[in-house]
Amino acid sequence: MEHTLFEHILVFVTDMAAVVTIDYGKRVYSIETMCKVSAYHDVVRLGNDNHPKFFEYNAIWDTGAVRTVISPKVVADLGLQPRGKVAMYHANGVSYVNTYFVNLLLPNKMEVQILQVMDGNLPDADILLGMDVIGLGDFAITAPQGKTLFSFSQPSQYAIDFKKE
Repeated sequence: MEHTLFEHILVFVTDMAAVVTIDYGKRVYSIETMCKVSAYHDVVRLGNDNHPKFFEYNAIWDTGAVRTVISPKVVADLGLQPRGKVAMYHANGVSYVNTYFVNLLLPNKMEVQILQVMDGNLPDADILLGMDVIGLGDFAITAPQGKTLFSFSQPSQYAIDFKKE
């Protein structure tokens, strides 16, 4: 059974304003952070008791990806079972891939619960965070003195509009 994109996303924030900011100290060409992932668990309904173990992986934040992708290593480490198949569109065409439900713990202590993710081969990371996650908050990349500064906040703090005076 296929599910709609945002049907199962729940957000649980452990702090009132969950913010992560990373100053890379140089210009970078991809936004990478650590991210934790576990098998899915509904904290709101079930509480934190018996929450599956989180595993930490390197994640790439990709605004060009609609959905979040996990590597076969994540699938194996967590012992995930497929929940269906979806079409994954990419530069080489289309592939039909397995979907899974997971919980993500982002570096800002925000837990995204019961997130439907796809599996895929990721050469430079084990998680690719797509717009299904990025769109849950404020995402900003700036380049003061030519050095990359990344910031993500949930909930949204305010509108960022560089044209507005």
